[in-house]
Amino acid sequence: MAAPYLVEANADLDHLLTEVARTLQLTPDQHKLAVKHYTAIADWLGASDSPLARYEPRIYPQGSMALETTVRPLRRDEYDLDLVCQLLATGRTALDVFDLVYNRLYSHATYKSMIKRMNRCVRLIYAHDFHLDIIPGEPDAARGPTAIVVPDRDLKQWTPSNPLGYVAWYTDRSRESLVALRKKVDPVPRPTPVEHKPALTIAIQLMKRRRDVWCDAETAPRSIVLTTLAAENYSGTDRVFTALAQIVAGIQDRVAAAHPYRITVCNPTNKDEKFCESFAGPGCYEAFKNFINQLERDLTRIREADGLSEIEDTLGDVFGEEPVQKALRSYTAVQKTKRDAGALEFTGAGLGGLSIVTPVSGIAHAAPTHKYYGATGDPRR
Repeated sequence: MAAPYLVEANADLDHLLTEVARTLQLTPDQHKLAVKHYTAIADWLGASDSPLARYEPRIYPQGSMALETTVRPLRRDEYDLDLVCQLLATGRTALDVFDLVYNRLYSHATYKSMIKRMNRCVRLIYAHDFHLDIIPGEPDAARGPTAIVVPDRDLKQWTPSNPLGYVAWYTDRSRESLVALRKKVDPVPRPTPVEHKPALTIAIQLMKRRRDVWCDAETAPRSIVLTTLAAENYSGTDRVFTALAQIVAGIQDRVAAAHPYRITVCNPTNKDEKFCESFAGPGCYEAFKNFINQLERDLTRIREADGLSEIEDTLGDVFGEEPVQKALRSYTAVQKTKRDAGALEFTGAGLGGLSIVTPVSGIAHAAPTHKYYGATGDPRR
């Protein structure tokens, strides 16, 4: 893999990027509310008078909620949260099982007004907080102990999946502990404070936010595609900016190696589950490549920003003004606390020149000495 950035440690920049991610994710109260709602859903689906009771429905989070990579949607209030309703083997068709779950939820006085049929899930819309996508599934023993099949209404058949296997794979890639893995597959997981998250998780949140800011909604890369590619190209660094640079370089290398064909992105624990089907849509693969190249340019701009005002403008362009302003307020408060305690250190200044070589252009850029984050001469100090 190409090494696009020779990045010297910059705890201040990593702190700012982490704070941007904090402003975008589910708050602890929202997380608690989501758990409360899906626990109630599980109780309703599994109640003794439910047609599903004999199949012992079990609900657990998948996707961004399980991986803790949630990002607030850019143009609406609701988060997209995915849940699996796993049943024992039913012996029924995919459409029959989908209808069983849908009809049981529709029979609830409250859920009836919130429900919507989607292709692979039943959606419950909680206005101004989130919507819960409940995906029915049952075991797929032939593909492994954690593999399941889920219905596809368009195809009118079962399709393979493995959300628990994916979480285990991601946890291993992010270098988290077994304790963290057990927590993630617990039916009622607790959110991890953002400062304790692996750099991979924060990098993915930032990539998803940049995608939402920059891409057209019709051709934007799917979150699961970005998450999988990021995890595959993550080297274990605990530095957020370095993680982003390595991920982007790895993806660009993979795209170049596949040319003139498209890359394939699968569930690493179930190769029959293709995540990249959307690439076949008009303009979607080109949009994905353009987005990755834009990320490379964004990282160069961020790394070369000189002065707090410039870093604020650059990050605002990349991630949006609101989360960046919140992150800067948090950063300023931390710096003030350190200054008052006599423990302030300026890791963003005095780094000296550094060569940055990007895999797209192959051109070396001279990165200036950074003077932001409290350095002398900063007008906002």
